[in-house]
Amino acid sequence: MQRFTLASFAAFAGACTLLTNLDGLTQATTGSTPDGGGDATGSSDGSSSEGGADAGVDALPKTTVFADFFDDGRPLPRDWGSKVGSRIEIVAKPDAPSRPNMLSSIMTPTQPSSAYLEKTVGTPGKTQIACSFAMKVDRFVAGQFLMPVARIEGRNAYVRLEIGEGEWKFYGQKGTLEIDSYASTALVGKLVRVSMSLASSGAVRVVVGDDILTKSFPSVDTSELSVRIGVDDDRPNQDVAMLYDDVVCPAE
Repeated sequence: MQRFTLASFAAFAGACTLLTNLDGLTQATTGSTPDGGGDATGSSDGSSSEGGADAGVDALPKTTVFADFFDDGRPLPRDWGSKVGSRIEIVAKPDAPSRPNMLSSIMTPTQPSSAYLEKTVGTPGKTQIACSFAMKVDRFVAGQFLMPVARIEGRNAYVRLEIGEGEWKFYGQKGTLEIDSYASTALVGKLVRVSMSLASSGAVRVVVGDDILTKSFPSVDTSELSVRIGVDDDRPNQDVAMLYDDVVCPAE
């Protein structure tokens, strides 16, 4: 299994067009520093995050508004605003980009329900919001549907990532306007980097591994960022297991 360092994460995250240098995260991803979970600039109401972020946050760039590496032992929901569903938990994985833990989200045919974490932070004055994370499709034995597995949202538009057996896509919506774009890349069994960004100009950019997809809305209100990771569907006959790590959400 290919191992990612956050030096490579830095280059990857730059693909979302934020002028953010994540080189300082290299040490955190190798597992030699504490977890980076928490609001880097405080919670959305301006207060500090309960339980706080530990020393890992000091390595994050100033543009970071939220981050979580899932490695400091605190239980869910941690600094996330909400936890939906029972099949979402932190698990030890030998191939975790920042050892030892990853976030596991599972949906089975006998439990067809969503299992995700969600966080909302205020980003007043920002013109671009984004989130980057490691993702592995550990199992995908699904029916005819693409499965939503991640989402970022401004105040009036959102973009979500969906996976299939041999493809992935993003779907976005602002009011009644819908956009989407597809890539014919199989992701099952692969550990990849994902970046999703949304600009006030309306520009959308989604990067999954080596694939880069772009589209545009009219202007978008980016004064708030919501991020959601985990399976997000309740249609029957879906059998999906997802793993996530190293969530870093910057805003500029």
